[in-house]
Amino acid sequence: MIRSFTHFGYSYHDEDTAPNSLTTSYQVFAVTADASNSTNSANFPDDCNIQSIEFELPTLGSCSSITMFLARDSAGDIPITNEYTQNVTVGATSATKAGAIFSDEIDYHFDGSVANTSRGTLYVVAKKTGGGTTKANIRVNWRS
Repeated sequence: MIRSFTHFGYSYHDEDTAPNSLTTSYQVFAVTADASNSTNSANFPDDCNIQSIEFELPTLGSCSSITMFLARDSAGDIPITNEYTQNVTVGATSATKAGAIFSDEIDYHFDGSVANTSRGTLYVVAKKTGGGTTKANIRVNWRS
């Protein structure tokens, strides 16, 4: 039987939630519902298809690319994707704002038996190239 997606949405990590800046070392960003900073965000579903991961960079610094992977746990020790690198695209009217998007299209299933995991949350493990401060809002788009 072919099952159709009946829900779609995104989960969110705000630039002012720790960790709040990308660095040149991997950091783990919890992505979940954050209604105070992104009113349409929702908890990450237990079972879904991940469509894309968006990095909105309202403060760019000298960042030229982002490397990231998705993890099942808050330590970033159980990857569920390979690492990917994308160059940032600088905004059309502001050289200090930019973004990067990663397409994934993978199935995800929550596993509560994994240590350091939390229902409704997915973990994005990311780092950047270049110096300066690079703030990041992260959206993970999904269908369930």
